[in-house]
Amino acid sequence: MAIKYRLVAGMATMPTRSHTAPLAIKSLGGQFDKFYLIVNGFQEVPDWADIPDVTPVLPKDNRDYGATGKLLGLFYLSYTL
Repeated sequence: MAIKYRLVAGMATMPTRSHTAPLAIKSLGGQFDKFYLIVNGFQEVPDWADIPDVTPVLPKDNRDYGATGKLLGLFYLSYTL
């Protein structure tokens, strides 16, 4: 099986970080082949999370994964290989 992605990143954020999360994400742009953003505590994916090369993930049932949400990308990645 060929390796599809070499560098994968994950980040979790919450509504109280809405003013700094976009800056942090944009500063990482272009450094990864795949970037998963877990948006804990949001009712819908915020507009600012619509960034090229970023895959926002809204947890089902409004579940809050906390900081461990950054590891959820590994779960999603395993289905794309």
